[in-house]
Amino acid sequence: NNLQSAMTGDNRGHSRHAERRVLAEIVQKHQAGTLARPLVLVGHSLGGNAVTRIATALHQRGIQVDYLAVVDAPAPLPIPPNVAKVDNFLSTASFVGRRLSRGETIMVQGVGHVALGNHPTVQRRIMQQAGRTT
Repeated sequence: NNLQSAMTGDNRGHSRHAERRVLAEIVQKHQAGTLARPLVLVGHSLGGNAVTRIATALHQRGIQVDYLAVVDAPAPLPIPPNVAKVDNFLSTASFVGRRLSRGETIMVQGVGHVALGNHPTVQRRIMQQAGRTT
């Protein structure tokens, strides 16, 4: 499996740099014919917003995203049509995350925003779905 992820912190400048780096790597591998499948993008909090922007940029370049996992993103963008499968993980104990324009919303009980990405339910689902996209 080729797991590409943009897990970014609160520093927006760092976030945009990480986005550009991940996008450039995916595009380069796609053009070289070496992009392994499935192509999976995972992001938590602002990283959830970042992977959605990356998916949109890949859509503009005609590159399919097999699975997108957005974990409690505070301001998610619309999911582009090149994304085959989407999961949106939200915490019932947090008011940070928002629903996505499409995809499955998975509510996780008893865990806050910061810890949600490490929750076994979230990690298990991401690994299961990433394996099922091929």
